[in-house]
This record gives sequence, C-alpha cells and structure tokens, in this order.
Amino acid sequence: VENGRLICPYHGWQYGGDGKCHLIPSLADDEKPPARAKVDSYPIQVKYGIVFAFLGDLPEQERPPIWDVDVYEDPDWRACEINVFDVDYYYQRSVENGLDAAHNEFVRFFVVVSVAVSQLYNLSNKVSIFFSFQ
Repeated sequence: VENGRLICPYHGWQYGGDGKCHLIPSLADDEKPPARAKVDSYPIQVKYGIVFAFLGDLPEQERPPIWDVDVYEDPDWRACEINVFDVDYYYQRSVENGLDAAHNEFVRFFVVVSVAVSQLYNLSNKVSIFFSFQ
C-alpha cells in the first residue's frame, strides 16, 4: 500500500479503495487504464507490513482480530527469511515468464547474497533446478 493505493507486486498496477485501477506502469504516459481493469473491494487492515483483507460478510465488530506479535516492535528482533524451493516445470514456462518484462521491476526486488544450485537436470525438454537463496 502506497499513498492510499494497493500496488500489485507483480506488474505494479495501482488500485484505489474503490477497486478501480488508477495506474498501469507499462502503459504509455498518455494512456489511461481501461474501465474493466478493476477488482472487488474488501475491508483491509495493514499490520506488520502485510495487508490483511477480510473476505467475509461479518460486521466489523464481529470480525476475528489479527494476532499480535509482541516482539515485532522490539528493536533487537528481526524477521529473517530463507527461501528454499524446488522448481520442476516445463522449460517453456520459464521462457514465457522471462518475456513478461512488465513485472520485473516489481517482482525482482530482492538481493541475492548467495545462491546454491544443488542439482540441475535436463531430461526430455524438462528442466529441474533445485536451489536456495540466503
């Protein structure tokens, strides 16, 4: 959420609280988002840097609370994330994703300190890569 707008982390589209798309960064400067570029609107709460959306139909006073993480405000505490994931999919999917350049500015934001590739296979036009980011 930035300046009251929800920003899609994949392509950077910006939506207002009414669900209307206000900005599509890949459009030319003189183009406006089409009217059909809209999403449903839900009540949200931003906590711990995460946008929580309530998808139910309960009145506000009956909605379940968002849990408290007591150490979140402690300056000596920090969240660490280590992503380890396996990729086992058809090579064409990776190429298609790479050609979708509009999302790179918004998705490829992390800094890779070290990458460990433990296995790489190329069998019958399929690629399997097993690696971890730290």
